[in-house]
Amino acid sequence: AETAVRPVRLEVTPTRAVLVAPNDRTQLSAVAHFADGRREDVTPLVTFETNMINSVSIQPSGEVRRLKDGETVVV
Repeated sequence: AETAVRPVRLEVTPTRAVLVAPNDRTQLSAVAHFADGRREDVTPLVTFETNMINSVSIQPSGEVRRLKDGETVVV
């Protein structure tokens, strides 16, 4: 039986974004790094959440759109 290689690190980019104008957007990307050196885009598998749901909207694709002024964290 083949043993599955587990991810050792998850890299989410960008690590910081400033959305100023109304409807500004940015695209989040998540890449899994595996012990065997392989990298895989896992953005469609990740659930992004924010601490301020009224400041930004987050699509399942990872697109973040500014809704109003404020500072928020996406995890």
